[in-house]
Amino acid sequence: MLLCSAAFAGVTLVNDTSYKLTAQIRAADGSDLGSLEINPQQTMAWNKSSGVTGNIQYSDVSQTPYTVIWFCNNGSSASPFSVWTSVSSGSVVTASGGDGIRSCQAPKKEPQQPKQPVPQSYPSGEQKIQQQNERSAGPPEGELQ
Repeated sequence: MLLCSAAFAGVTLVNDTSYKLTAQIRAADGSDLGSLEINPQQTMAWNKSSGVTGNIQYSDVSQTPYTVIWFCNNGSSASPFSVWTSVSSGSVVTASGGDGIRSCQAPKKEPQQPKQPVPQSYPSGEQKIQQQNERSAGPPEGELQ
């Protein structure tokens, strides 16, 4: 069991909220190791088994403890949903368990244009001709004027 945990060298990410969130994983030196978009009530495993980020080799350098930062997916990254620090390899990290605001703002809706008044319907050219013909023809037979 210990061997599996050491070989995993990752983190289990649990989005235990009703929001779609992005989990960003950072190494002990602050470098970005990756991010995952996670749906509400979904669990995903993040694994950094390759040991390579960009052109930097981390095989000799410890990447732990990790920092996991949860962000809302509403276009605002001003403040994180929550933050976990000192995360060891093999840990389970929940979105609602970290430090932070732990809520997302609703996406901003585009302001609605004021509704234009509906123009009164005017009879089309054909309707005008038909109305004139009906008037000139007089009342239907059997009706009194």
